[in-house]
Amino acid sequence: MKASLLLASLLTLGFSVTGCTNDDYDFDQIDATMGFGSGELEIPASSTMNIPLSDILELEENGSVKIAANGDYLFQLTGSGASSASPMISPIVLRGNSYSNTLTLNANSAAKCTRAAGSHLSFVSPKELMFKYNGTDAAVKILKSAEVAGEIELKINLTLGGLSSAITNIDKATLTLPGYLEISHVSGNGNGVPMVDGSKITVKDVSTSSNLQLTIKAKKLDFEKQDAYGKVVIGNNGSIRMDGYFALGIEANVTRVPTSALTIGANVYVNDITLKSATGIFDPEINISSLGDVSVTGVPDFLSEDGVRADLDNPQIILSIQNDMDAAANVSAKVISTKNGQNLATVQLPEMNICKTTVAPVTKICICRHKTAELTAQYGAANVYEVSNLATLINQHIPDHVQITNVEAKADLSQEMTIEFGRNYRIEPSYEIYAPLAFAEDAVIEYADDFDGWNDDLDDL
Repeated sequence: MKASLLLASLLTLGFSVTGCTNDDYDFDQIDATMGFGSGELEIPASSTMNIPLSDILELEENGSVKIAANGDYLFQLTGSGASSASPMISPIVLRGNSYSNTLTLNANSAAKCTRAAGSHLSFVSPKELMFKYNGTDAAVKILKSAEVAGEIELKINLTLGGLSSAITNIDKATLTLPGYLEISHVSGNGNGVPMVDGSKITVKDVSTSSNLQLTIKAKKLDFEKQDAYGKVVIGNNGSIRMDGYFALGIEANVTRVPTSALTIGANVYVNDITLKSATGIFDPEINISSLGDVSVTGVPDFLSEDGVRADLDNPQIILSIQNDMDAAANVSAKVISTKNGQNLATVQLPEMNICKTTVAPVTKICICRHKTAELTAQYGAANVYEVSNLATLINQHIPDHVQITNVEAKADLSQEMTIEFGRNYRIEPSYEIYAPLAFAEDAVIEYADDFDGWNDDLDDL
C-alpha cells in the first residue's frame, strides 16, 4: 500500500521549506512503527533516539542529489554538450591610390603674375583621391575610430622647378588631408620646416630651387572627425564606403615675371591600409544553438515515485558565459525537462546580459524562482533573474533529462565595443542546476507502508 504526504506539514521527516539537511532528527516525532524492506526497524513513539539523516539516506556517489558543505541536501547537475560561438568581423583593407600629376596654376593666378613682379600668388589644387574602400559587412553598424596594422605612410615629392622662373621661395605650402587622420609623425628633406595642425601640414619658407619631400605617418583614424576630405558611409544593407583625399595649397610672392606656365610636379605614394581594430557598434553573428543537456541520476526512491510532487522552493540555474570579446551581448533560451522521452515542462528564460570581457571575462548569471537578498549579494542584482515558473521543470515529476535549447544570442547594440578585425573570438557557455531540497507548500512525496524500495536509499544502521 502506498501513501502520499503533503510536505507542508511533514516536518517529522526533517523536510521543510528551509531545506533538507544532514542534521540529527528526533525519531520520537515519527508516529508509531516504521518498517524498512523485508525487515523491520521499530522506533517506538516514546523513543528519543537522534540519528543523522546521512546514516539513513544513502546517496549514490555520482548521483544528482548531493550534500553541500553546510549539510544541505540538494540537486546539483552539470550540463554538458554546450555549443560555443566564434564570432568574427571580416578585415577591412583600404587600397592606397598612388598619384602622379603635373599641377598647373590656374590662369587667373598666372594673369596676375604677368602684370608685375611683387604680386601675390594663391593656389589650391583640386582634391585628389589617396585611398578608398568599398565593401559589405552587415556586422559593422557604426565606426567611431580605428587603429591600423603597422602604419599609414604617405610619401609626397613636389617638384618645384616649374615655379623657379618667377618665384624664389614659397611662403607657405599647405597639405590638407582627411580630418579623421590622426598624424603621428612628419619628416621632411630640410626644405622648409613642416608643422602639423590637426589633419593639415604646413611648410613655410620653401625654396623652389629644390624639391619638397614629406613623409607622413599615422596609426589611428578618428571617424568622428569626418570632413570633405574623408568620409565613412555605412548603409542599412551592410555596405561600407570609405575614402580619403588630399589637396595642395600654395602661398607665394612673385619676384619675377614668369616666362611660362607655372607648374608643380606632384608624386604621392600611399600604402594599403589594413584596419587592425575599431571602436563602434558591431553586430557579429553569435551562433550558440544549445547549451547542452544534463542527466538526472541517483534520485532517492522517495522522490522518484510517480505520485511525487517536488515543488522545490527555489531551484536555480547558474549560467556561466566566458566571453573574450570587448563587446556586451544579450542571450535568451528555453529550458525543457523530460522523462522517458516525454516533455514535462518548458520554461522560457528572459533576455539576459553578457558582460564584455573588460568588465568580466566570465559572466555568472543566476536564474531562480525567487530573487533573494542572498542571491543578489552573491551574483549582483543585475545578474539575478527571477523566473516564477522555474520549478515547473521539476515539480510534477523528477525529470531524467534537462536541456537548455533555442538559444538566441546577439551583441548589445546599445553599448560601444572594440573589436579586432579578422579575429575569431570565443563565447563559451556552461551551466549547473542547483536545487536545494527545500520544499514549497504544494510538495508531496509517496512511500510504501512496508517501505519496499527504500532499501536502496538506506545505510545499514
